[in-house]
Amino acid sequence: MVQYRIETKINSGILLFLISLVLSATSHAGTLKDGFVADNLSDNPAAATADTLVDGVVADTLSRAVVSADRNNPTITIREASVIALDAISLERLPKFLGSADPIRYIQTVSGVMTNNESTAGVYVQGCDESASAIMIGDAAVYYPNHLLGIGSGFIGSHLKEVSLEKSIHGASSPNRIGGLINIVPDSSIPRNFTGNVTLGLIASEATLKTPMGKKASFNFSARASYINAIFGPLLKFEDFRTGYGYQDMNMTMGFQPTANDKIVLTSYFGRDQMNLYDKTSTDIVPRWRNGAVSLSWDHHFSDGNLSHTAIWASHYGNNLKLWTGTISASSRSNILSYGVRQRFDISVGESGNIQTGFEYTLNQTLPLWINSTGEDVIVQRDVKYDFAHEASIFADYMFHKGIFGLKAGVKGTFWHNGGPMLSLDPRLSLSFDVAPKHTLTFHAGLYHQYLHKIAIFDCGLPGDFWTVASKDLPSEMAISTTLAYNWSSTDDMWSIAAEVYGKRIFRTAKCAASVISLVDKQFDYASAMCIGDGYNYGFDLTATKTRGIFKGYVSYSFCMAMRRFEKLGYYWIPADNTRRHNLNIVATVNPWRNWNFGASFVLATGTPYTAPRYSYIVANRIIAQYSAYNANFLPLTHRLDISADWTVLNRGRHTLVIDLSVYNVYSHSNIQFILPMSQSALTLKQIALLAIPIPSLSLTYRF
Repeated sequence: MVQYRIETKINSGILLFLISLVLSATSHAGTLKDGFVADNLSDNPAAATADTLVDGVVADTLSRAVVSADRNNPTITIREASVIALDAISLERLPKFLGSADPIRYIQTVSGVMTNNESTAGVYVQGCDESASAIMIGDAAVYYPNHLLGIGSGFIGSHLKEVSLEKSIHGASSPNRIGGLINIVPDSSIPRNFTGNVTLGLIASEATLKTPMGKKASFNFSARASYINAIFGPLLKFEDFRTGYGYQDMNMTMGFQPTANDKIVLTSYFGRDQMNLYDKTSTDIVPRWRNGAVSLSWDHHFSDGNLSHTAIWASHYGNNLKLWTGTISASSRSNILSYGVRQRFDISVGESGNIQTGFEYTLNQTLPLWINSTGEDVIVQRDVKYDFAHEASIFADYMFHKGIFGLKAGVKGTFWHNGGPMLSLDPRLSLSFDVAPKHTLTFHAGLYHQYLHKIAIFDCGLPGDFWTVASKDLPSEMAISTTLAYNWSSTDDMWSIAAEVYGKRIFRTAKCAASVISLVDKQFDYASAMCIGDGYNYGFDLTATKTRGIFKGYVSYSFCMAMRRFEKLGYYWIPADNTRRHNLNIVATVNPWRNWNFGASFVLATGTPYTAPRYSYIVANRIIAQYSAYNANFLPLTHRLDISADWTVLNRGRHTLVIDLSVYNVYSHSNIQFILPMSQSALTLKQIALLAIPIPSLSLTYRF
């Protein structure tokens, strides 16, 4: 029998969150006409320029208030070439998943992002690994904000102002990653009154409270806790394993505007997951993972319209895994802790130009993989070894737009030190042409480096991956990226189309060639098990949206070819582990009456690659399989339909009550997650599917 243990020790993720609460208590309230302040300023210079004060009221806040009164709010917005955004109101109107409006799940439905299944989580952009895309909340990086089975992320939708995905066209100020960029922008505006919402659901409940602190400051706090086992425990069964699972999330943001030209924003995020797997043969597996991030930023508008952005931040992620089976006991853990400072200036040049320049510094501390195991005459005890790496970058972008022509040219220089220095210089160029009214063509080319590697030991939906830093033996990953994008919108902006053709050549990508069994080998060393290789991605993305009217939604299609080769695996081309060559998503909402909102989401995608077993035999009562060529086979087609309905039963002034009913996997399709050898006498392959029946969910939301 598994004993559930509650640990009371304070980990570094909780510590980051407590620090952010202490910092928030040091702010002071003041006065500002009408009690409105700007939301967190965008990294986009054009957006920053638009956030100007008019009689003490920020223009951005006024426009957002007008939009909130319009029932015809768009689902997603194609902001510019390769950028897709969702605002807070859109998140509430999109189809729910198990009663939750999770922003990362919606990002996973847009073109260029691989469709997830029930055993994966994360954002895989244009053929790149999940770790190749940076997720930022405020100015802090978030390393793994995902819950088990793709249930959602740790970000609470009602806490946010906006979520945006920047797929392949990046300026020099973007983080050192070769994939996409997901920006999570919390809501730091000052409400006139104390507002919030409470949601009660079948698997989790959450609450968001927004409090004005005088007329110059606000405090926004959100929390969520799950009790998934109470109702859905029997569904979380994998073969003979039973599952216990739970998670908690907290988001906190404080905005403070001491003067009309200054804005200070403190934001933090904390998440924790606990799980137990156990079967009839006394095998217990206890994985846990946690995440934390906090950032403090200061925006100052000069009298000439220029902007200074200063920020300090810290991020943490850690996981640990304990296993007991028969006479073997094993445990492993890994973590990453990063501290950083960033300074950026946005400077106007003439009437049509802008320069964005600055620097950033990050100290990364990682424990890549620590293992301790005993049993079967094997004792593995490794020393705890931390790696420290320094990352310093300077960047500059020049932006110019006049008439039908636009230019963005920049360069980023990075100094990296981990046992020795590394230098990189990444030039980037974007050219845009308004070929006709509402028709824009954009070309981008750039060089990218990534100094953090996320290595997977096994892929079964559990967070068994670990982060490690670039070194002489594990060099930085590099990519040469080119993109040609086309954007069109109708004259009334009701319809829009975005198409993108891209290519990416990748060098020095890393992979672990070890199996799970080798972890308990006394001679195992993760560094010697690394494979260094190269690869390429190319593909096509298409998104069509309807943003106004009773019926709204979008259709996204992606074709992606992602191939890799590694010398230790024979140096022949193989499909990337998490690629799907074809992805189709259809998301639609219908608002026929003011009190009703219906939604549906349909996904159709080709399967991910896997390595098929050729034959099996028995050694010491265990099934041992011999496998065919690596990633030479593909899982069956994935498809699923989810629906939801929102009924506003009460709408009186500031008080609303909404009932949401959603059904996951309406027509009970079994999407295959794994194919495993199961027979002891002859090779028999068993297809494993999770959540293969319709799963209804009911939630109740009260807003005030």
